[in-house]
Parts: sequence; structure tokens; C-alpha cells
Amino acid sequence: MTTDLTVSAPTPFADTARTFTLLPGTVWLLLVDVGEDAQLDAVTDWLKVLSESECQQVARLKRPADRRAKAAAHALKRLALAAIRQCTPEDLYFSALPSGKPWLVDGPAFNLSHTQGQVALAIAAAGMEVGVDIEHRLRPRVDRELAVTAFGEQVAATLPDELSEHFAEAFFHQWTCREAVAKADGQGLGIGLERIQLHSEGQALSAQVDQQQWRLYCQDVSPCHRLALAIAGVEERDVNVVTLSARQLSNWCDDLHWLSGANLHSCQSRLKTIHSSANSFFCQGRLPAL
Repeated sequence: MTTDLTVSAPTPFADTARTFTLLPGTVWLLLVDVGEDAQLDAVTDWLKVLSESECQQVARLKRPADRRAKAAAHALKRLALAAIRQCTPEDLYFSALPSGKPWLVDGPAFNLSHTQGQVALAIAAAGMEVGVDIEHRLRPRVDRELAVTAFGEQVAATLPDELSEHFAEAFFHQWTCREAVAKADGQGLGIGLERIQLHSEGQALSAQVDQQQWRLYCQDVSPCHRLALAIAGVEERDVNVVTLSARQLSNWCDDLHWLSGANLHSCQSRLKTIHSSANSFFCQGRLPAL
């Protein structure tokens, strides 16, 4: 499978940090590398901005890699949404749909995904639903039996031979696209991944469930990680991408944790000191060549 990426002229995040807002029709996608380089002190920094229940979620996990990813995910969620809402992370109130999908009281819409070594957060402007999925491709068991269970016989039959070097690539393309749609829809895996229809037209990738259509954007964010982003509708959208290291996320926690109403106006301009890069780009994917 090939994924074509069209990138606009690079825009340093310092130029956009002062307006870290959601313009109509836009989406922010924030990525954090939380691999082995993320030290214990970084995790401690992230816990500063988490709620008690979020800290308990982190503590219940046994594997250090899982604790790092979970703590970073909740910290990124609170920091980014607080910057957009111009409040402190502690002032955000979250609830959940009956399906379990979390949502922020009074918006904006967001969706969160994490896996071993990476965290992804999508935030959408008012009136837009969004879903994101990121997966580590070196999981121990990816085979045709799992593909049949996840996608159904018909889709599994279209994948390359299980022994082919392209099997895992095609599998995770299908998986991330379908799970991103399921999360955006709000039903999660209860929607039935086999019900989601993927379509490609030229370079554009889309999905449909019943009468609802979704625009899909796909990217390999590292040699081991595959990401898909689903946005309601069929229109092409601006996706503003920001990448952070584990240390930069820690610095953001230190910057924002103590903010009060008197100095919240400065928090957005301070973002420029902890972000490594940001480009506004259209990420367009093709279905695997079968």
C-alpha cells in the first residue's frame, strides 16, 4: 500500500501558538512520542494535571509502557483542551456517552488514542465529529484469523497472503481506518467493524456506515506506528499537526499547572516553547493494492 502525503508550506508553531484556536472546519492533531526515552520524572510531571480518577487508571496498569502512554494521553488531553478553552486543566469537566465515548462538557469535540510508544489527540471545531486511532504494528499476533474476526470473511479475503511482508501493513490500514470511524461515530467496536465500508476515489479515502459518511486521513507516524483520522462528512479538511517529545509535554505541564485566571491569557503564547513542529497538511491515503 502507498500513502500519498501532500504538505503545505511549513509554518513554524511559533507563528500559530498565539492563535491556538479552532477555526471553522479545522482539526488539530497532536502527537506525543512516549517511547523508552520517557523517564519516570516525565510521568510524574504528567500526573500533575490529571484528575484523581485518571491517576487511578494509570496506577492500575502493570506495564511501564502502558502507564507512560495512559498518563501522557490524559495530560495531553487536558492541556490542549484547556489551552483552547482558555481555562486551567482542572476546570475541564468530562462525561461519557452510553457507549463509553468521552466528551467534554461545552466542547469542543475530541478523540484520544494511545498505544505502545505513541499518543494521538484529535480536536475538532464546533459541529464536527472526529475519531483517531493509532496502533503499534509489531504486536505479537496479526494473522488471517484475527482479520476474519475483526473485519469479516469478505474483507479478510482481500488482504495479501498472510506470509507476505505486506500483510501486516494492509491489516493495520484496515484496522486503524475502521476503528477511527467507529470511535468518531461514538459506538466504538460495538458498531461492528465489518459494517464499515471503505472507499477510495483518486487520492481521497472515505468511509460509510449506513447513511453517515466520513473523510479519512492516514499516515505512518513512525516506522512502527500507523495512524488514521476520521472526520464527519466528505469535505477535505485542514489538519494542523503538532508533534511533541515526552520532555516537551512535561514542560507544558510545568507551564500550565499553576496558571490562574489572572494569567491564563499568556498560556497560548507559551506553547511555542514546548512544541517541536507544526504543519497544516492534507494527508490522503489509498486502499491497499490488492
